[in-house]
Amino acid sequence: MIQVSEAIECMGKSSQRPRILDVLTENEMDLRDLKDELNSPRTTVQRNLSVLEEQGWIEESDSGYKATAIGYLIFKEFVRMNQKIEAVDSLAPSSLMWIRQER
Repeated sequence: MIQVSEAIECMGKSSQRPRILDVLTENEMDLRDLKDELNSPRTTVQRNLSVLEEQGWIEESDSGYKATAIGYLIFKEFVRMNQKIEAVDSLAPSSLMWIRQER
């Protein structure tokens, strides 16, 4: 079973991976259509598809690739984590000012 930190690391190694999972949670697509949708080189998409498939987050069928249930959950958690990080980042400057005022 993959650890949370390993899943985050895997998703963070390429900006394509979250985008691929996002597209494939809504649609089933073949490599050509996915390449066009992401506006990315075929080799980049194929390399990331291979990693996601190895993790069990997507699967290939006769009509294309689709996200698995675990792939869908990993993607949703990754999005939530990024939203939390953005929220903390937006608060950081004001929090630091409050700390400075207390001194």
